[in-house]
Amino acid sequence: MCGVGQALSVPPTPPSGGLACLHQVKVSPAHGKPDPLIERGVPMRASLLAVAATSVLVLSACGSQAPEVVTPDARAEAATDGETSDSTATVEVEEVSDEETTGAEAEGDAPEDEPEDEEAPEEVSGELGLGDTAQVGDYKVAVTEVLLDANDVVQQANEFNDDPEGQYVLVSMEVTYTGDDEGNPWLDLNVELAGSDARIYDSSSCWAVTPNSLMDVPTLTTGGTADFDVCFDVPVEALEDPRVRVEESFSFSDTRVIWDPSREGTQTEDPEDDTPPPAAGGADALPLGTEAEVGDYTVAVSDVLLDANDVVQQANEFNDDPEGQYVLVSMEVTYTGDDEGDPWLDLNVELAGSDARIYDSSSCWGVTPNSVMDVPTLTTGGTADFDVCFDVPVEALDAPRIRVDDFLSFNSDSRTVWESQK
Repeated sequence: MCGVGQALSVPPTPPSGGLACLHQVKVSPAHGKPDPLIERGVPMRASLLAVAATSVLVLSACGSQAPEVVTPDARAEAATDGETSDSTATVEVEEVSDEETTGAEAEGDAPEDEPEDEEAPEEVSGELGLGDTAQVGDYKVAVTEVLLDANDVVQQANEFNDDPEGQYVLVSMEVTYTGDDEGNPWLDLNVELAGSDARIYDSSSCWAVTPNSLMDVPTLTTGGTADFDVCFDVPVEALEDPRVRVEESFSFSDTRVIWDPSREGTQTEDPEDDTPPPAAGGADALPLGTEAEVGDYTVAVSDVLLDANDVVQQANEFNDDPEGQYVLVSMEVTYTGDDEGDPWLDLNVELAGSDARIYDSSSCWGVTPNSVMDVPTLTTGGTADFDVCFDVPVEALDAPRIRVDDFLSFNSDSRTVWESQK
């Protein structure tokens, strides 16, 4: 076995009788001595064959190392040019590092790495389908339906609705107020339509009266729910693949949630919460007839008629039937301020329903027997009694409460609550 960097001496090969011998003797100019191989009459071709065979053995013994072989021809040529030749054929082995050898073997022997068949991860768009619910600010929100061609529906809702500039779109939504105070969806939530024309449209693009307008939704208390439509007037080319975006109106954080109208929701329905909502109007309520100071007035709620349908309809033959049920709240007030007071303007009277909604007098357009609008301006000490009318869903009338506060006050402490029944 040969080592790295060692020289290997090759013994001369005996002459062959079948080949012509060289009888000339060459003398090395450097040493003045004849070449031993030539001097002994060794045939040149046999010597070459011997050296080649020996080289094969050396290569086998040294593994993958590739030695450099110095043959007699090369030595003879060097001698002709005046170079010194040794008396022994030398095999010079180049030094090869173990790392190069190992790398070469690994490169030659190791099978090529085949690409693994990895499943591509499913793309998560972050968009919800119709019916899916998300938390947006103080609301649980669901987009339940998107009618991309609502021209007929909108125009049938009101005969005075104009034709759209593009195409009417109706987005149906359901919300639940989850905050601790009160919420108005029309004010708290910003609903937009992101068109496929790379433009964003808001509800101000549509001025039509819709069948279930967002503006008709009353104030909600904790647990209060509402469903409504939001209208858009959008170019037809924007409706190839639009999205509905909902976010909190007055938030500096990212509260936006996106719904894809082409997808059905995948969420499972939440179990119904059997926990009753907080008491309507707050925990502390005064009995009927009890007086309280509200702004510049001494106020008392004297009576609440929860079913006032007959009374209201008899008050004026042109009064329409209620959408829900008429309620009449009878009140007595005394102005205690230093200037003048108008109860219809200074006092805000509301009905807090058992459905976690707050109703104001704008829900009732009927003429009543003793309307607050008939009360004249009062000076200090002036008194008045009047009725305030509400049109409320029947399901909201399970022990509702009456709330009165100073209309132009931003102090919630000015609010006083009364029971509706004795």
